[in-house]
Amino acid sequence: MICKELASISTTIDRAMPVCLKVDFHEVHFTHLNQTVWLPNEVLVRLDWNGKRLRNRHEYSDYKVFDVDASEKIGQPKRVSQASPAPLDLVTAK
Repeated sequence: MICKELASISTTIDRAMPVCLKVDFHEVHFTHLNQTVWLPNEVLVRLDWNGKRLRNRHEYSDYKVFDVDASEKIGQPKRVSQASPAPLDLVTAK
């Protein structure tokens, strides 16, 4: 099995509005799962727009793992009884 580690991705997205995106990854170890995964550490976005160069930097840390259970029960829609209040009329101020 061949395993290669990717540490960074960099690309230019569009010629009409040049956007450069660079994503740096690092190893994150989750001790309670006894597992290590590669997640984004830093994202740099550079945009040349209207004669100006805009830069935005995002840093990510303190990743958390959540265990969520979900269930769905599909049934017939409930009928609205006549005793239900009528919907409110919303009036906009002039």
